[in-house]
Amino acid sequence: MRTILTHLKPPSLFIFCSLMAGITLGDCLPDSKTYVWLALAALSGFLILAAFLCRQALFPVFLFLICGLGMLSIQMKLYPVYPEDHISRFFDVKKPLIKGKIVSFARHYEKKIKVTCQCQSIVTPDHVEKKVSGKVELTVYLSSGVIPQYGDLIEFESTPRAVLNFENPGAFDYAGYFKLKGLAGTMYCDQKNIRVLNDGNPKSAFSLLSEPSRQPGPVFINSS
Repeated sequence: MRTILTHLKPPSLFIFCSLMAGITLGDCLPDSKTYVWLALAALSGFLILAAFLCRQALFPVFLFLICGLGMLSIQMKLYPVYPEDHISRFFDVKKPLIKGKIVSFARHYEKKIKVTCQCQSIVTPDHVEKKVSGKVELTVYLSSGVIPQYGDLIEFESTPRAVLNFENPGAFDYAGYFKLKGLAGTMYCDQKNIRVLNDGNPKSAFSLLSEPSRQPGPVFINSS
């Protein structure tokens, strides 16, 4: 293998550049996952042929393969295929009853906190209960009652909404940012309207030591 890589030194630099080029290209292109899968299958075949017939072409083909994997990795994030029970199927449904689990530590802002909620079930306005999946960003406006924390199973009413970008040219890509974080959308709820449930699963010692007290007290305020 060393003789094959003598014309491309150091090989790790070329591998890194190929990966970054693939990620950048995948970010710029529209949904092309099908074509990327076909290209990866073809490159895999060429890689096997190069290993037996033309070893000098082995590393360049490998770089193209790494580039394709970079494209696929970013496109899987930006253009996810959601299952039928995903919370995104219920966007803009007027204030259904949602049960979910807090899977992130709270980020404190002025008069509100933001947490990531793993949705588990939903009761629609016509009183139909369904199992759901997917994560959303839940904004809790602080008022009174228990502050939801990492590991809590909670129940609340809120309208799930998709993340939309501003129409201003050059504005920050909020929709893409949320997709890269694995978040399908946003929900908003007042603190006093959230009910913390006991799911019977005790929290780990790490969670109990890491999370702040539920009692009101000083918090660090993020002004952004």
